[in-house]
Amino acid sequence: GLGSAAHADLLAYVQNGGTLLLSGAAGRLVDDLGLESSNARVLGPTDVAFPSGLVVMAKHRDHPAFAGLDTAHPILLTSLGGNALADFYGTPGPHGDLLADGNAGLGERPVVEYSAGLGRVIFVGWRLPDFTTTTDPYRPNLERFFGNLLVYLAAQNHNHARLVAPPGAASYARLAGVPFLRAKVPWEPHIDAAAGET
Repeated sequence: GLGSAAHADLLAYVQNGGTLLLSGAAGRLVDDLGLESSNARVLGPTDVAFPSGLVVMAKHRDHPAFAGLDTAHPILLTSLGGNALADFYGTPGPHGDLLADGNAGLGERPVVEYSAGLGRVIFVGWRLPDFTTTTDPYRPNLERFFGNLLVYLAAQNHNHARLVAPPGAASYARLAGVPFLRAKVPWEPHIDAAAGET
């Protein structure tokens, strides 16, 4: 994992209205952040190809994640699906909202949406998030699905924190994916209550 401090920062970001898309083996973060009580299965890459897709749960066929896709049938996303992965095969999970199962039908349960405070997390696991095959015949489905997810999560994001440059010299840093400007010396932020800014 990223470590307990980074997990706490990331969870605080989501709980305060942020959104997060986790794909592949990064899905183990749903465990690390305490969003999931079942331990996701995590596997390394494989050369064994398997046409991989999703079967959308009937109650979620109108979810924005699947806009422009035929949710009445399995939706293939890749003919390979060989990247490192995480899923819920062999576990009692997920405990979030299962949006779609894998087309293998073995209990991978790879597309899950979690609510955390004011924010949302979507996990896309199993063999689905494989962008290594640029000439794959199912690539348009993969790109549409992930494009839909990004648009949906951007619209759901209510954590609109923005960088404020401190006076004097500062450097840019990213901690747990969150951007910061670090001042070389401590400073007191100016608070303009009328403008609602710090």
